[in-house]
Amino acid sequence: MLDKLADIIIDCNNNMLSKYFNYLTDASFIKDNHGNTLFFPLGIYGKGRIITDEIIERKVRRFILNYYKVSLTIIIFTVVAFGCIWSFLLTPVFMGWFYLATKSLLTGV
Repeated sequence: MLDKLADIIIDCNNNMLSKYFNYLTDASFIKDNHGNTLFFPLGIYGKGRIITDEIIERKVRRFILNYYKVSLTIIIFTVVAFGCIWSFLLTPVFMGWFYLATKSLLTGV
């Protein structure tokens, strides 16, 4: 369902936006010398997680990509329609969504 919503909100055929969101997503992942994927959910501010399973890596990448698409679109819409203060009030909602989703995707990794 989230995949469909993200595709509806932002047209994935738009090459510039697609590259932008892919770049944001790729910034959270690094390959180490052994070929393992290191995932840094909080960027440089947090510890990384080693992901050895390619299926889990794809699921996490897909979630991160959709998270950026949906959250950025909703924040922009909220600022334009209701003002900046309402977008700040959405921050805990998006942070909670990100935390719970990545935690469940990385359970057992």
